[in-house]
Amino acid sequence: MPNSYNGWSAAPGWTVKGGQLTPLVVRGEPFSPGVRSGDVHTVLQYVAVQLDARVERVDFGHSADDWGYNYRANTNNPSQLSCHASGTAFDYNATQHPNGKGGTWAASEAAEIRRILAEVDNVVKCLWGYDEMHFEIAGNAAAVARVAAKLRGAVSPSRPPVSGIQYEDFRKDVKDGSRVVKLGSAGDDVAMVQRWHGLEADGYFGSATEAAVKATQARNGLEADGIVGPRTWALMGVGAPVAPARKSVGQIAAEVIAGKWGNGPERERRIRAAGYDYDAVRAEVNRRI
Repeated sequence: MPNSYNGWSAAPGWTVKGGQLTPLVVRGEPFSPGVRSGDVHTVLQYVAVQLDARVERVDFGHSADDWGYNYRANTNNPSQLSCHASGTAFDYNATQHPNGKGGTWAASEAAEIRRILAEVDNVVKCLWGYDEMHFEIAGNAAAVARVAAKLRGAVSPSRPPVSGIQYEDFRKDVKDGSRVVKLGSAGDDVAMVQRWHGLEADGYFGSATEAAVKATQARNGLEADGIVGPRTWALMGVGAPVAPARKSVGQIAAEVIAGKWGNGPERERRIRAAGYDYDAVRAEVNRRI
């Protein structure tokens, strides 16, 4: 099996269904089709979420702006396999940070990115100066495994935050997606929900976590109830995809008129992502107004 230039094994035809890839999703934006499963996914997911939370929001306005695995040659050196070919890289907001151009991040943004990469012991690097959309694994399997273990064990369940919320007992080592979590839940799976949303991952599902979940659900055409069940877990890349609850074209059109689906390209993206016929919805909206 060949290797990408960072030394990780690569092969064509990897898929989520085949188990080689795991979806990488940030606030509902997929880095299609995903990245290498296991420790690599844990580390790259953390970096992507932190970029969105602390540096620059992931851009929903472009259909080909963020991506992961792709079995191909390295664009800048075609004699080598790209790190995308081994599922060990993602490109972030590519249209804002195009290949061949340096200085696309402001000085303060670059400094924050370096802090994020230091948090993962620099087993991920950015290709500064010429391909600044690109973040790739730069460590070997053992180093990446150590960082992944650190990230998974970053939750300290010593005591719940002081608030008026009654929290359940903290549940350690509970598998992501294995249960419904909501206001008052506590556990390692709650911490994963928080990391995905760029929040402090204390593992306690409080009002800030609920608000972030509601915003994600509304943005992606789900019922904004703040409860992380199968459909919301699937949106976050955990578990099998779940078919959305279907609404009629008329119902969606009414929601568009009420402003629930946003505006412009973002509205179109959300409606299509939710599995609805955008052209039919637009025609119904135009008929009603």
